[in-house]
Amino acid sequence: DHPLVFQAGDGDNTLELNGSVYGHVIVDEGVTLHIPDGASLRINGTVEVRSDIVNDGSVEIDEGGILQADGAFSNSGGIMVGLVDKGMDDEIVEIQNAMIIAAQGIESTGFIICDGYVEGTITVNDGNITVGAGSVDHLILNDGLYIDDGGTVGEFTQNGGKTTSAAQGYYY
Repeated sequence: DHPLVFQAGDGDNTLELNGSVYGHVIVDEGVTLHIPDGASLRINGTVEVRSDIVNDGSVEIDEGGILQADGAFSNSGGIMVGLVDKGMDDEIVEIQNAMIIAAQGIESTGFIICDGYVEGTITVNDGNITVGAGSVDHLILNDGLYIDDGGTVGEFTQNGGKTTSAAQGYYY
């Protein structure tokens, strides 16, 4: 019923998570949230990070899940916004109630699959992004691949990289 709050203390203020969140977790200012390589964070509730996020593993935001990032957000692993397997039966997937709110945006060299909402800017410097049934406020493609799979991108800036679509045979 009450949020679980992680506050900064003396020494290294990095919180490494590997598991699932079903309630409300607050990672306070001064504490960096890190998902290490090989680890997975599954969000079925709300994770509110008032500092930075470093994702080297996997972040999955399920239906009804919210990840809020107030600080810098870097992704070299994978991020799935929504239940990706909901669309694997050749049926039309509707936008899902899964959300990332990234105040300072997301810098990505990994992969992102969006069947929910991303509020903020995603900058793809390598890797790829697939916007399925989801919605992204602003996408900047510097390098890598953008796969349009029927979703919505509010503002798109292409400085490099390649674009394609699921209609051309590319899927996530």
